[in-house]
Amino acid sequence: MKKKPLSESSLEELLKNKKIIQVTIISFGILFAISSIIMIAISKYTLLFTFLPIVLGVGVAVYSGVSEINSEIKKRNS
Repeated sequence: MKKKPLSESSLEELLKNKKIIQVTIISFGILFAISSIIMIAISKYTLLFTFLPIVLGVGVAVYSGVSEINSEIKKRNS
C-alpha cells in the first residue's frame, strides 16, 4: 500500500494522524518507563544503556513526523 503524501491528505486525515501519533508516543513512553524501572530493579544497567539509543532514535523519527504534520496543518489554517 502506497503512503499518501501529506499535501494530498485532507485536514481531517492530518488531524487523525496527529492524534494517532501522539497516542503512540504516550504508549511508548509508558512502556519505556516501565522497562527502565524493571531494568534498574534487576540491576541490568547495561541493558538500559543499550535500550536508550534505540528509544532515542525512534523518538527523533516520530518527532520529525509530528513536526511535518504540524507544519502542514499550520500551512492550511493560514
